[in-house]
Parts: sequence; C-alpha cells; structure tokens
Amino acid sequence: MVTAVIPIVRSYNPNSIIPFPINEECIKSLEMALLMPTSANYFYDYLENCCMNKDALIYFGLYADIRTYLRLHEEGTSETLLRKHAELIFGDYINEER
Repeated sequence: MVTAVIPIVRSYNPNSIIPFPINEECIKSLEMALLMPTSANYFYDYLENCCMNKDALIYFGLYADIRTYLRLHEEGTSETLLRKHAELIFGDYINEER
C-alpha cells in the first residue's frame, strides 16, 4: 500500500506549476525548454550545483553563444560583426589554450 498504491495515486494529481505548455514535441526539444527563462534558469542551476560533470557549464555557455551567433546570422547582421562573434567563440571554447 505505502510503496505502490499511494505513489501511483499521487502521480495522477494535477500539478499547478507548469513553466511552459507540455506536449510530446516540447518534451523532446531541449531547445524549446532552454528558450524559456524559467526552465533555462532551473537547468543552469542544476548544472552548477548537481551535475557531476564540471565542464557542463562550459557546454551550456558554448550552446548559448552558438545560438546567439545563429540569431545574429538570421537577422542579417553584418559580416564584420559575425566574424567578430565567431572569433570570440573560437577563442573562448575551441582554441588550444581553452
């Protein structure tokens, strides 16, 4: 009763806190979750405090910088600014010293 029935019954109780609309496509898409400020903050907090891989914050930063670069490209930013941003990404993440 305690280890099976009660947890199963509780799993059917509605959750009043839903940070974004949940559907199968949303659950499968990390990008969708990371675009939402609430879920991105929770994910960042998880990486900072609970994740065993200490490089995870670096990966998260790389992802954010690449998304910024892609957004700039989609907006038609000048070639000079795109190159400058790409060089920053290279220097911060790909360069042998990093």
